[in-house]
Order: sequence, then structure tokens, then C-alpha cells
Amino acid sequence: MAKVTPILWTHKANADGHHPIWLRIADRHRTLYHSTGEYVAKRHWNPNARRVRQGHPVADDLNALIQDRLALAQAERVRLKRAGEPVTAEAVKAALVGASPDAAAGDYLAYADRRVAALRARGKIREHRRQKAVVAKLRAYVGGALPFDRITPAFLQDYETHLLGLGNKPSTANSNFRVLRTILYAAIREGHLAQEKNPFFQFTPVRPNRPDRAKLTAEQVRALEAVDLGGRGPTGPLLARVRDYFLFSFYAAGVRFTDVALMRRSNVVEVADDEGRSQLVVSYVMGKTGRPISVRVNPAGADLVRAYAEREAEGDDPFLFPLMDGRDVSTPEALVKSSGSRNVVVNKYLKKVAAAVEDQLDVAMPKKLTFHLARHAWADLARRAGRDVYDISRGMAHSGLNVTEYYLSKFEGDVVDAEI
Repeated sequence: MAKVTPILWTHKANADGHHPIWLRIADRHRTLYHSTGEYVAKRHWNPNARRVRQGHPVADDLNALIQDRLALAQAERVRLKRAGEPVTAEAVKAALVGASPDAAAGDYLAYADRRVAALRARGKIREHRRQKAVVAKLRAYVGGALPFDRITPAFLQDYETHLLGLGNKPSTANSNFRVLRTILYAAIREGHLAQEKNPFFQFTPVRPNRPDRAKLTAEQVRALEAVDLGGRGPTGPLLARVRDYFLFSFYAAGVRFTDVALMRRSNVVEVADDEGRSQLVVSYVMGKTGRPISVRVNPAGADLVRAYAEREAEGDDPFLFPLMDGRDVSTPEALVKSSGSRNVVVNKYLKKVAAAVEDQLDVAMPKKLTFHLARHAWADLARRAGRDVYDISRGMAHSGLNVTEYYLSKFEGDVVDAEI
């Protein structure tokens, strides 16, 4: 089977003394090479990691380009295997050549298909499904090939009118255009379209009126903690366990559902603070971004976690919570399917939890209590309690403070005292 390896071709240099970054494509019979079109100085190349060193001013962009090309190669290997065709160096290189700047006169939809396939090859299954659906919708509208030079501001305006005419909400149309724009910008970076012809310079998708984010008050959180659901901990009924999962997410700075469901006992550690007191820390890799994160869980959350960490479970490192016990998580696709179905069940039971709170404690709850609301609630109450935006950003593992500031701006502007 053909193997693709990034290399710096030190036998050749340009006028600046920089060397080309190539991909070496080798099978048992032949070794071929494919140029990425990029050059770096020898001191900026890490031959062991086979990537550009961080000292280069655009290291992240260059490494992302290399990873995109590797993902395209992987997608082609998978396609060839599924089709029962030999996975040769020639076949893999042909796919890479088709995705290179030499194919600048090509089809946006064909390019988009390769980008979407690369997402799947890199294990980004949810994003793969989302972008695949958006591209399929555009293909149905076009009815054939879509040359890059056909994508003009007028074309985008007509397509927006088409989407809204189908009954898509402005928010849905806007989300579709974000995907299409992301793909187009990647094509521009790879030379398929000149930057000055970027149609998004003159076209701005409709901006939906965003309602305030749903959230919880401190009183509602306390009501969720206090409501009697027939038990607590891993031996409690499903309704009570669902409440526990939600509260854990809140206590741990808004952990997303899939990350909660896949959390292992090894992700939980006890550490000592400066005064020697034991504190519980949850360390995990966020599934959506791939970023490592460590969160110190508050005392109420720590007691909850310890109860589940002591439950009987099979395996050397079982799941912390029984959400995925017995579920197929052997492949990225199976994992997405299993976690998605469990999320549906949990959200269904959260509605019952909210109803129990209102019946027992006479505390009004949000009309739609979903698991993701734990993330909103932690961010909003942290803001109201005067927590620094940097601390909130770190807790939520956002890519930057601007993301956190935008996120928080969607909550109401009133400020009240709240403890979290």
C-alpha cells in the first residue's frame, strides 16, 4: 500500500536558499514525489516530526496545508480499498495532482468533495457529515459542474434567495454559507481562484436576528441539585443519573455531551492545593477542537464524580459514567452514532427533570432544557460572578478571547450577583 511522507528536498533550493516541501509517495515498486508548492529554510524544518517548526512566521498555515494533503491522500487510499482497486503510488499521486494548483480551472464541487472526504479520513465525522450535506444541497441547486469563475456575488445572492425560498431559516442559510466560504478560502490558498476574485468581498450572507442564549439562573441550578428524583449516583434511576450528567458538565466548566460520555476514570485525578487540601481535576482532550484541557471541579462536582468513579464497571479503564457502556465506539463513525443516540435520550429525560423541578419546588425552568445548556449556564454565571474573561475562555477551551467575548455577548446584558 502506498505510503505518503512529508519531506524537505534539501538537494534543491530557490534563489532565497529555501528548500521545497514535497510529499514522498512510495509503494513496494515505485517512489514518486509531489510538490506542495511551498519552500522553507532548512532551519525551519523538523525532520523527525516532518513538519515546519514553530519559529517560522506562518508555521501553522504550512503545517495545516501539509495535513490537508496527507488527509487527501488518506481519503484516496480508503476510496481505492473500498473499490477493490490497487492502492499504488501512481493512483495516490493522481489524486493529489487533481487537488493541486495545476487544477485551477476545475470544479468547485469536485474540490469540495475532496475536502469533505479529507475530513472523514482525519476522523472529523460530525464536520464531515455537516459539510457533506451543505455541498449536496448546493449540487442539487446547480445541477452539474460549478466552475470556480461562476461563483460570483450575483450567484451567491441567487443561491441565498433559493435557500430562503425553500423555507430555510436565515440562521440555516448563514450556516450553509459559512461552510461554502470555508471551502472556497481553502481553494484560494491552494491557487484555484485568485484572491481578488473572492466573491465574499462583495457578498454578505443574511444575518439572522439571534435571540439571547438560553441559560440557567443560580436559583435554577440549586433547584436541579435539590429536586428529589428517587436517588443519586450510579445506582439511582435513569432520571437521577441524567441530572447528574448535566450537573457534572456544569461543575466542570461546561463539558460537551460527547466528552462527558467518553470520559474515562483515568481522566480524573486528585491533586493537592497550596495548603495540602485534596482537589479533583478532570483532564481530557476536547473532541470538537482536539485541545487538551484540565478543569478543577468544585466540591459538589467532586463528590458526584467520586461516586461514579467507584461504580462497578468492566475493563482496566472504564468510562467514568455509564452512558456508553456496551455501546460500539470501535470506529469514529460508530462513536458519533452511539453518542448521538445517547444524547437524544438524555435530552428527552432532561425535559422530565425540568418538569419535576417545577412540580416539586415551584421554580420555573427553561422551556427547553438540553444538555448543552449546562455549557451556556456555566459561562453566563461565571460572567455574572465577575470571573475574568480569560478564565472563562480557558475553562471553555475556546481558540481565543474573541470567541469567548462573542459567545458571552449573546447573553442578556443585565448583571446580578451569582455564585458558581
